[in-house]
Amino acid sequence: MQAAAVSISIFISGIRPMRRILRMQSGFVYSLALLGMMFSSQALAADAIGLTAYARGAVSAQFSGGEVRLLGRGADVFNKDVVTTGQGSYAIIKLNDKSQISIRPDSVISMVDYSEEPEQESTTMRLFKGGLRTITGYIADRNPEGVKIETRAGTIGLKNGKMDARLCEAGECKRKTGTIVAQRSSISKVGGRVAYRKGELNATDKQGKVRDLPQRSQVVGGDTIATGTQSYAVLAFIDGTRATMKAETQFFIEDYNYDKGNPANSRATLNLVKGGLRTLTGSIGDDNPAAFKVKTAAATIGIRGTGFDLLWLGPCVGAATNCGLIAFVWEGSITADNNAGSFEIGLNRAARIRNQNSPPEFITTPPVFTEPRPDEEDIDMDDLFGEESEQAAGGGGPGQSGGPSPGGAGEEAETAVPPGLYVSCYDSACTLTKDDKVLNLTAGEMGVVSFDDGQLTQFETVDPLLANDTYFSLVEEGRLEETTLYELIDNNVTAQNAFECYVVGQ
Repeated sequence: MQAAAVSISIFISGIRPMRRILRMQSGFVYSLALLGMMFSSQALAADAIGLTAYARGAVSAQFSGGEVRLLGRGADVFNKDVVTTGQGSYAIIKLNDKSQISIRPDSVISMVDYSEEPEQESTTMRLFKGGLRTITGYIADRNPEGVKIETRAGTIGLKNGKMDARLCEAGECKRKTGTIVAQRSSISKVGGRVAYRKGELNATDKQGKVRDLPQRSQVVGGDTIATGTQSYAVLAFIDGTRATMKAETQFFIEDYNYDKGNPANSRATLNLVKGGLRTLTGSIGDDNPAAFKVKTAAATIGIRGTGFDLLWLGPCVGAATNCGLIAFVWEGSITADNNAGSFEIGLNRAARIRNQNSPPEFITTPPVFTEPRPDEEDIDMDDLFGEESEQAAGGGGPGQSGGPSPGGAGEEAETAVPPGLYVSCYDSACTLTKDDKVLNLTAGEMGVVSFDDGQLTQFETVDPLLANDTYFSLVEEGRLEETTLYELIDNNVTAQNAFECYVVGQ
């Protein structure tokens, strides 16, 4: 049956006319009475928490179990609204705190609770079906624990920034064959993880972006790690190196690469910028001691299979003594190299190095640390790194892509992903909670909760299923006005005219 188009002019007193194209499947009857329900008395009685910034196709909302209304551009969104997008339909909602929710086709979300009350700022949504991208606003800035997305598979907590979530039923979500990301496969990228944290801990990457570091989150080469006042942290690196950071400490991971299968390729260069470190070296120090260094303003510290403390007290001026770098060795020995030469500091010895031109001055008082030595902390390396330690030998890992697509020349076959909840974090840390299990994700990581067994799996990179999503990328690239979603779905649909609604049937 040929498609028929009916042009219906809409003029509702006091309300801006809107336009809509609805694609109807055979046998589906769309009641024009729905247009009269667009603004229910319940919705009008509430304060809007945001508005519809963009809508294409069949997008509707139901306010707190009341009447269903269509959502067009500029339409209000309310607390307790359940927003639904039809097949081939799409919407962007902007909340009052400047956050943005991009909703995929065939999705259902609920605005469970939204509050801008001082000291109670929060946004809680529930994703029943489909997928969404969330870009946080000032509520996340004011209350980093205040943004949550509930799903049947688990709860997502978003600190700030951008995050994707998608519920994939069996056979529903597909990606290009051969683009599967490797599970924890980039060992040199991983570097280390937070084994313990008390108080404030964050990392600043090479681009200057600051992210919070919850327990189990990763640190990588190029990160500058910092603790706050009355805080400390213990970091564990994949080669077994451990470092305790005292309060108000900064250190830079200048370079870190661990190759279990080829120790000669392994290296670690850390740079103590401020504060104090208690360090126990691992396999890199055992296999290739010359490849492990800690730089400071007064000297570069080399190791001999070692446990040692370093405390930087600031530049020395005149005859001041409470200054410079204080070093103490509690296992093995270290070397201190600067413009004055290379000097060994042995077991149970403490020394002060005033600056780059001064040799060590041996002293009787070691630096004062109230934080525990890293070898005194109970750290489960298998729990922190899992299969990463095996993949360090170059063996790859489960889920790693390999070879070209089997679809043949000029073809890209698609493969269904296993059913589950897929979550990606782009700009900041987020958490994925299932019952009593918590998965901490840092920027650039993805987590999956399996529908089959509830298992949580962490990935070091984001699956193309999310990263390359067409509906999300349109928003990010600002192409919404030049490319309509209709052109993506059906290039035979004609352009819509202002103030008209086209009902297209088969």
